[in-house]
Amino acid sequence: MITQRGANVCVFGARGNFDDCQNAVKAVFNDPAFGAELHEKWGLKLSSANSINWGRLIPQIAYYLSAYADLVASGAIQAGDTIDVCVPTGNFGNILAAWYARKMGAPFARLLCASNENNVLTDFHQHRRLRHQHAALRDYTVAVDGHTHLVEPGATALRSVR
Repeated sequence: MITQRGANVCVFGARGNFDDCQNAVKAVFNDPAFGAELHEKWGLKLSSANSINWGRLIPQIAYYLSAYADLVASGAIQAGDTIDVCVPTGNFGNILAAWYARKMGAPFARLLCASNENNVLTDFHQHRRLRHQHAALRDYTVAVDGHTHLVEPGATALRSVR
């Protein structure tokens, strides 16, 4: 993010975690007066590429396919060899792209989610319920619900590894 050269791009630092930043962005998006001012004054409308937005998923899918091709080209693996993919994730967007890449034919064996304190999915997998101590519960419900419908038919287990 800090290497963008566009004249209309700038980077801001924030104190807090992903949820704090996402809540701040949502507040801006939900401010009709601010939206109207942006449109009237500058002809702009805000948009977002969140975790489960095709505008974000498609490049991430391409990234996984390209990364696999790079491994083959470097000689690290042979074409067709299976690999495991491990992704740091809190709310599933990035690992979803790996899942789609696998559905498109990438030979990915296991898709592993690594999480830290942003562990809504880990809690969901361990307890099969959404835990109310998470401040961002309402924000993750859609992503978690979407994930439960994307589990492959015939899958026997969802596991969390610490």
